[in-house]
Amino acid sequence: MREEIDIEHRQSVFLAATSHELKTPLTSLRMYVDTLSVREFPAPKRAEILETMSVDLDRLNDLIDRLLQAQKVLTPGTGLPFERTDISEETVRAVSDLAHRIEFAGKHRLNVDTEYGLMALADPRRWQLVVKNLVDNAVKYSPNGGMIDVFLVNRNGKIELTVSDEGQGFTPDEGARIFERFYRIGNEDTRRTQGVGLGLYLVREIVHSMKGTVAAHSQGLGKGSQFIVTIPALKSEQNA
Repeated sequence: MREEIDIEHRQSVFLAATSHELKTPLTSLRMYVDTLSVREFPAPKRAEILETMSVDLDRLNDLIDRLLQAQKVLTPGTGLPFERTDISEETVRAVSDLAHRIEFAGKHRLNVDTEYGLMALADPRRWQLVVKNLVDNAVKYSPNGGMIDVFLVNRNGKIELTVSDEGQGFTPDEGARIFERFYRIGNEDTRRTQGVGLGLYLVREIVHSMKGTVAAHSQGLGKGSQFIVTIPALKSEQNA
């Protein structure tokens, strides 16, 4: 019964968080539209406002796309057939999609280092979702900024993606639950981070569907986090 109550509570928090995530950029866009309609601004200021509106629109579009992808992952019988996928290319594309919004905020620095030509049987769009969710998670839990490292290598016949940050980290107890559906680190009453509690759960489900593994590591609170994803690489003869 306690478990059911906990799940129901987390679902309620998920709905509230999703509403907040949608409403925040919508409120911002409404404010800027009203401002531009009643006042004239110099060209540089107008360009700055339009840039902020563009970032808000990107955020809305990205959130809606992820929610749609989440619905597909969570609905039985909606698995997509895998195809030969250039994991290196899809990783760079995913990070590039986020880079503008992250760098526009001005707090974080992104460092991306990938081996090229790493191939796997995967769904390209869902692999991008894995990368985006891990990078977004690093941003959310690094409130004071810092470096976010994204590394992609072939290690002993497996493709290994590592996303590291210099953020708040987590305790061993939290690490044991971090991939649960709707789970979010910290206390609901004091948490300041955005999010709906599905990102890491989706990472786990997508990676497992690709016959891979995902693990989370932290030295403790205030000592950053590291997430490592591994999936089978296509052998050289399979690349032909």
